[in-house]
Amino acid sequence: SLGAALTEAGRLSEADRVLEAAIDCARANDDEGLEAHAVVEQLFLRIQVDTEKAMTEARELGERLQATFEANQDARGLCKLWRLRALVHWLDGRCRAADAAWEQAAEFARAAGDDRERADILAWIASSAFSGPIPVGEGIRRCNAIREQVQDDRRSMAATLYSLAGLYAMIGRFDPARELFALACRT
Repeated sequence: SLGAALTEAGRLSEADRVLEAAIDCARANDDEGLEAHAVVEQLFLRIQVDTEKAMTEARELGERLQATFEANQDARGLCKLWRLRALVHWLDGRCRAADAAWEQAAEFARAAGDDRERADILAWIASSAFSGPIPVGEGIRRCNAIREQVQDDRRSMAATLYSLAGLYAMIGRFDPARELFALACRT
């Protein structure tokens, strides 16, 4: 958790040291579940530092990590792993695959009872609706459905509204696009 927080704060070197220590500690205590969590967090961090290498590692370790989380019935771990997979697909420019992985991650976040994580994932799905290959009408429907689900999370709501505004602009409906954009800015 500390490693993840340090990563989010942009303290990447310190986060890497903490996560490396967590991995070493987990191995010394033969705790595969803790090790898997630390490895996933470290891969998220390393994607920011050496993207291609970390993406390759994520692909190579994915099945082993999934097996560990499944064996421990660890919905939180599976959520993080599917988010990592989604990010790898997203960075590869594979929006549909990223979208499917985020859908899996959202289900595991729901199973783990992590509403904040689920809201953040849904905002990424809204982004995929805007940037990906689905038709605009379907993207608008999807974003409106997500909008209803994330109304208690301001950051996710704002991100969803930005995507929705972009979709309206794509079809020339500039007044609703401007209104949604302004609402996103106020959120």
